Amino acid sequence: TQFLQVVQQKSALDAGLLILPMAVTVAIASLLGYQLATKFGNSRTIMFGIATTAIGVLLISFWSVDAADWIVATTLSIMGLGAGMAMAPATNSIMKPFGEKDSGVGSAINVLVRQVAGVMGITVLGSVLSARYSDNLQAYVTGAPEDIANQITGSIEGAFGFSSELMIQGQVAIANSVVATTSAAFMTGVAAAMAAAAIVTIVVSVSINR
Repeated sequence: TQFLQVVQQKSALDAGLLILPMAVTVAIASLLGYQLATKFGNSRTIMFGIATTAIGVLLISFWSVDAADWIVATTLSIMGLGAGMAMAPATNSIMKPFGEKDSGVGSAINVLVRQVAGVMGITVLGSVLSARYSDNLQAYVTGAPEDIANQITGSIEGAFGFSSELMIQGQVAIANSVVATTSAAFMTGVAAAMAAAAIVTIVVSVSINR
């Protein structure tokens, strides 16, 4: 969302439309995952789904500032394909040890696992992205007032907000420089975070097969 709405300056509607194919792919792949699990077993299907997710995540690390819409939609769809494929058999694996009487407990654990994993993913990968983004801008903000430097290195939103202020003041060249430099730094952070995510995802996929 930061990439689409801040870096590429798309509207909320346009960003949502680009993410929509991933949601559709997840839904379709969930049905496919159930069928594959019936034929090949839960573990193999989960492994294949996670490996496919890793490919999608890794492809995101190659996005550029001006990545075309079809590239974004296709990459997200690949990630959604893998996630959806793993979802049904993963749920089955969690629910299997619980009988009908304890199905509520199994369902709660399933939801808890997803929520904890989501929080960990946002926290860890967000930290990697933020650290990489900030480090790449240290040389750029050298000599700038501390409050301005903090605004630029603190977040991509802050940097673009500062750029807008410069535009209003008529300092177009500096504003464009801030946008170009911080966008490039942000994409470097995205690449680092997604590469880390891909590595973790591949390790998980391999470990499931053992």
